[in-house]
Amino acid sequence: MSNRELYGYGYDAYFITDIQQELQDEFQSKGVKIARYLAKTDYHNQEFVIEDCDGRWIGFGIKE
Repeated sequence: MSNRELYGYGYDAYFITDIQQELQDEFQSKGVKIARYLAKTDYHNQEFVIEDCDGRWIGFGIKE
């Protein structure tokens, strides 16, 4: 069973920020697992998603 099956779908937390690229770069440099790289979503958010040590997804983004 994958962690996504264990926790369900969607994000487990979401933070609104306008410094997504800087945050993604910092997380990546520290070895944090990036589940989805920075991109514009179908619902017009610019966001990226990390996976924490428990497999939970945490999104960072903002409406553009």
